[in-house]
Amino acid sequence: MLCHVLYITAAEKQNITNTLLLHDNKRQIPTYCFCFSSDSNAGGDGIIQTALDFWRKGRDRKEIELKDLETALSLSVFNDNKSGFFRTSLIDKNLVDFFVPFLPLEYRHVVQCALAEMKAKRLKLNHDVADKVARDLVYFPKSERVFSVKGCKTIESKLDFYI
Repeated sequence: MLCHVLYITAAEKQNITNTLLLHDNKRQIPTYCFCFSSDSNAGGDGIIQTALDFWRKGRDRKEIELKDLETALSLSVFNDNKSGFFRTSLIDKNLVDFFVPFLPLEYRHVVQCALAEMKAKRLKLNHDVADKVARDLVYFPKSERVFSVKGCKTIESKLDFYI
């Protein structure tokens, strides 16, 4: 099966939706698939809430499964007018098989990001510096500092400050 990974505009999404609906209406099974890539944070509140619920129950973030998130995530993306998938037929007609949620990072993940960035820059791995970078980020809930507010994208500039 040939699969295409796409980062698409709204107009392109509508064209793809129309094509998939045409196949669906003719009861044809297309011999291709599409993987949509979106940088939207739609559904982020539900993901964060689920992660916090797991943490409050003493469960590890690794235990979160797609089934714990997909219904809320799908509805959130479908109903969010800023998501790019707002009321789209792709979701309404069940043409999206699944969403890939990005869970919030814990402290240890931020340290791993810093070490990976050091490696990418061909620097000697320094766990003390990685720890300082991780401590410099903002975490939530504020009192417990469980999850990072930002992801790995901010690590490069933070790392430059400490090197």
